[in-house]
Amino acid sequence: MVALTFDDCFLPDLVEPLLQDLEAVGARATFFCVGRVFRSHPELARRLVAGGHELGNHTLHHRMLAPRPDRRVIDTEIDGWQRAVEEALGGPYPTRWFRPPGMAGFTTEADPKILEAVRRRGMRVALWTLDVYRSLDRLGVRDPEKVAAFLRERVRGGEVVLLHVSTSNVEGARRVLPELAARFRLVTLSEMFPPDSP
Repeated sequence: MVALTFDDCFLPDLVEPLLQDLEAVGARATFFCVGRVFRSHPELARRLVAGGHELGNHTLHHRMLAPRPDRRVIDTEIDGWQRAVEEALGGPYPTRWFRPPGMAGFTTEADPKILEAVRRRGMRVALWTLDVYRSLDRLGVRDPEKVAAFLRERVRGGEVVLLHVSTSNVEGARRVLPELAARFRLVTLSEMFPPDSP
């Protein structure tokens, strides 16, 4: 199994072709879209859930919660995301995963205020094992073919892959999806880590 995860969703027009390709190979993914994206594009939340994909909390405004986390800001950002999703879906959504923007507060050790807020809501922090952003994007590599080659060479069974909804990441992932789907079952985080798993 491999879990593909996509962050931010600031370019929602890139998502529909990606969803079509995921569906064509029988794959599902987890999307950590920012809540304000769902406020302006509620159909995106509905389309993701209808396609069997999972939504993870990535805050309402993509606000960095560290290095000096404030409990009120943490609560506002996490709860604001949940409200935005539920308004878009027209009902409750059982969110299991939280990924703080930039992994602020989790780059060296878990920030206790953020971790406590996440746990209090029954969620878990979603980390990853393979990061396209830090491996390529941050170095200025924005060529979809290089993203595809990176995924082709580096993805192994059990990986949680962090991608962003950007042109290079989405196009690169789309190019390699058939190969990945032939080698692995592409699943959501909750399929890889069921609720009763440690």
